Amino acid sequence: MDCLHSLPEGVEQLPELLREAREAYARQDPAAVPDTDGLVTRIQLGQFEGRWIQHDGRARGLVVWTSVKEVGREVVFWYSSAGGDSVAGWAALLRAALEAGPVRLIPGELPGVPPEQEDQLLTGAGFARYHRYELSLPAEAVLPWTSQPLDPIRPVRESDQAGLAHLTRIAYAESLDRYLFQTAADPAADAREQVEILFSGQYGPIDAHASNVWEEGEVLRGALLVTRRESGALIISVMVDPTVQGQGIGRRLLVRAIESLRAEGEDRICLNVTGGNAPAIHLYRSLGFRRSLGPKFGWYSRRLIPVPPPRVEPEEECL
Repeated sequence: MDCLHSLPEGVEQLPELLREAREAYARQDPAAVPDTDGLVTRIQLGQFEGRWIQHDGRARGLVVWTSVKEVGREVVFWYSSAGGDSVAGWAALLRAALEAGPVRLIPGELPGVPPEQEDQLLTGAGFARYHRYELSLPAEAVLPWTSQPLDPIRPVRESDQAGLAHLTRIAYAESLDRYLFQTAADPAADAREQVEILFSGQYGPIDAHASNVWEEGEVLRGALLVTRRESGALIISVMVDPTVQGQGIGRRLLVRAIESLRAEGEDRICLNVTGGNAPAIHLYRSLGFRRSLGPKFGWYSRRLIPVPPPRVEPEEECL
């Protein structure tokens, strides 16, 4: 008989299930093994909530989520033990999460579940599939363009945060990316928080030399932000005012940033992109970026995130 428990009740019974989960994900894709090392600790500290299923005295399934203020919950981990009807186990975990409140985002590529059954399970619950992947610029890649000294580009400043927040709000207004990293329901407040998070160093310190803005008459029309990590430089945001898109501003910001990073001796430059963003993908590929990780698939609520799912398959857009 199955018993459903709320976390952190019985959390000490979960390590064996988490070990099994890591092995199951590793068999499916060694590059996509979830980080479960601190999961139990964060549950015990009250940072994560969730439910777990007990069957015949053993933990057989777990779903863990985090609450994002007023915008809803995001599932950060879920796993149903193999054996029997594996889809039924995943379905039980999904029901438990949805019954606890609205769920915005949920990881995909479920171990032991064929893609068509995963699709049936999640689309039937009102979710749509999306994918993201990493692109890297080979060290030997030759840029097809060079930066222009007269371009109105300058290094980013701390004092640019208000302008960057406005640019973030208008540049990502209709995109899935805005919702994937959403922290507040109000678009203006959300944009401010996104910029504050970037400057806080949560994703690595901002590289003030390679991060640039395109400024016209004291108005920011474009921006590119780079953070530094042990593994190299991450171009974390490329945004252009929609009223001046198509004029090459994004390309010129990218070229200037790449030149700056290479001048610093950086040979590992990468970025992440959401599938279906054809203009951005075309731009990155034209500069020599190539897929280095992914795609990683996930699901988003069509009710809470009102954007159409990507139409382009990753195999077609980033080979």
